[in-house]
Order: sequence, then C-alpha cells, then structure tokens
Amino acid sequence: MDDVFHIIDDEKFSFNGSEYSLVVPSNIKELADALNTLTALRGAYMVTFEEDHEACTTLGTMQREFVDNYISEIGNYNNRYFNSNLQFLMKRYGISMKSLEELLHISAGYISRAAGEDAKRKLSIDVVWKIARLFEVDLNSFISTDLQAPSEDNDLVVRFLDKLKSQTISKEIKWRNEGGDSEHLSEAIRDIGMFDDRGGVILYSSDHLYSRSQYVLIDDVVSCEEIDPSKRFYIINYKEVTDAKTFFDFLCAYQDRGTQETETETVFSTYGLKIPEIEEAVESLYKEVKKQGVSIEISSSARELMSKYLSL
Repeated sequence: MDDVFHIIDDEKFSFNGSEYSLVVPSNIKELADALNTLTALRGAYMVTFEEDHEACTTLGTMQREFVDNYISEIGNYNNRYFNSNLQFLMKRYGISMKSLEELLHISAGYISRAAGEDAKRKLSIDVVWKIARLFEVDLNSFISTDLQAPSEDNDLVVRFLDKLKSQTISKEIKWRNEGGDSEHLSEAIRDIGMFDDRGGVILYSSDHLYSRSQYVLIDDVVSCEEIDPSKRFYIINYKEVTDAKTFFDFLCAYQDRGTQETETETVFSTYGLKIPEIEEAVESLYKEVKKQGVSIEISSSARELMSKYLSL
C-alpha cells in the first residue's frame, strides 16, 4: 500500500504510479487537469492508510480553492459579449432559443431570460460552458471577445490557402511526400525534431499543442519549397490519440545561418480553431494536394540503379 500514494513535495504527489501536480487553472483545459487532480486525491483518500488522509485532505483543499477561484473569476463574465455572441451563433447555425434550451435539457425560458440586452442576471457559468461546447467555441472567447468582429488575419489566411490550392491544381506547386503514415519519415522531417516513431505510430508534438495529450499522424506529411525558396513549407495532418477530430498544422522549416540548426515556425494551425471559412479552405486545399499524388524524393544513386534495372 505504501507505493499507492506518495507525497513528492508541497504541491506534487504520485498515486497508482501516476504523478500529479496541483493546478492553478487559467483556461478550460487546465481546469480539466485540476479536476483530474481532485479525482486522484479522492481516490487516494479512499485506499490509503489513515496517516495519509491529512496530506490528501490538505492537497485537496488547496486544489479545490484553485478551482473555485477560477470558476468565480470566469463567472463574472461580460454579459454583453455573451448575449451578442449567443445571438450571432444561433443565427449562424439556425438554432432557435427554444431548440437551444431543449438541446441542453434546460427549462424553457431559462436562457432567454438572461440573454436579453437589459437582463439583470447572468447564466451560471456551467450553463454558459455547455452552450460554448455545443457551438464548439472556446469559453474564454465566448464570454470576453466579439466573435462577429471581422478579422483581417482570417481573410489573409483564406486567400493564402486559396492561392495554394490554385497553384496546386495548375502544378505550379509540387508537393513532396515526407512520410509518416504510408512511408518512413524522411531525413528532412526527422531533423525538425517534432516526430517520434513508436513502431509504426508516429507521435507529433508542437509548442502550441496541449502538453498533457498525445497526438499522432493520420496521413503522410507533405511539403513544398515554391512558397519561399529559403524555407520548406509543411502540411501536417494529425489527431489526438483519444479523439477522432483531425487537425492541420502549417509550418516552415529553415536552417539558421548562425547555428546551422533546423528551426521551425508555425504559420497557422487548425488546432482549437472554430472558423468555418478557414476550415473549409484547408480541407479544399488538402483534397487537391492528395489528388496531385505527392511523390517521394530519391537519391541520384537510387534513381540510377532503378533506371539501369528497367533498361535491362
């Protein structure tokens, strides 16, 4: 039983072979981590000896306070943003207030009474969170930004993707298969240092991804060099191990002139993105890339060997 629960330091412990730390949440994913830590502490309390109960209780109280503070903070959200964004999303997806309340199994009129411009009360944050999840919108964006505000960056990305698609169709851009799913990873892609071959499953990591999740490639990585001769441009198609939803990362790799090491720069990513026009443009481009039939790159000696054999 001694190995089941172990205090590592004032804010860290291990339970059943897994290590946990107290989490001060600043977003929904960190809140999920905090709740996971609380669950582990409750489990440890149930199975450990009495002398460990005090430590479990102390850590649990601290973690609960961190969670409560975050819930209280986001509970003081700007009702103007919430109301405006709710109306915008309902109109975009053609969902009436009555249908929304039915979908969320909420009493008729509960949301509508708090969604008016002059409403004096706010919805509880758990209901706001359910609405945000239904519309697949980040909670912080839902309650603190104007989702209707036009974005010059959004337009720029869409035009960039449309041009890539056009030049892919005209074959002005030729895509190269860097491997990852049907082929072994190329040497160039290995130099980037963001991939880990686990015996047929390629794990992918990047600074902008949620660190507590694992991500796997679901297709070969493709690249081109026509966009910028000094950089190679990559498209990476991947998903979380525990989820079916797929994402795309667009990044550039180049050699640092000083260190001569390979550096990378994320151009943009669809991870956590909920902008339909960009998602549609990405999917449309990727279909054309796959239609083109990306090819592998072989060395001159390998090409010579194959040519000689074919001439026999």
